[in-house]
Amino acid sequence: MLDVQCLEYVGKEVWAVPRYGWGWTLGSRGSMPFGDYGTIEAAGPFAIRVASFFDFQNELRGILGVVTSRQHPFHALHVVSAQMLGPEMTDLTGRICSRWDIALGTHGPVGSGWATFDAASLAYEGSATIGASVELIEAAWAAL
Repeated sequence: MLDVQCLEYVGKEVWAVPRYGWGWTLGSRGSMPFGDYGTIEAAGPFAIRVASFFDFQNELRGILGVVTSRQHPFHALHVVSAQMLGPEMTDLTGRICSRWDIALGTHGPVGSGWATFDAASLAYEGSATIGASVELIEAAWAAL
């Protein structure tokens, strides 16, 4: 779960570094395999402006936001991302969770709690590491 201090990032940018994880999909709700992770890996890290955080089962678990990296293929896509490793307390600076599930869609997410994208929103889905900076993310990754 996320430390409540993460709430100070609402309205600010955090960074996501894509990871292969279980692979990436492209399509409404992951209906079509994306196949070429190399394209996503080559595009590299991207910034997310945090709109809000969400709770799941009374734990702070995820981020809602929009990609702000102008030259990135995900620019302007909406983001729903939730940390998938736990239950230890993590944050976005010193105790970074190494695996977040991330979904990106052309329309804003729907639903309360663990939001998702509706069928009309073409979404990428995959894994990433999210933190306050790329440098902090890579340092955390190297320490695994």
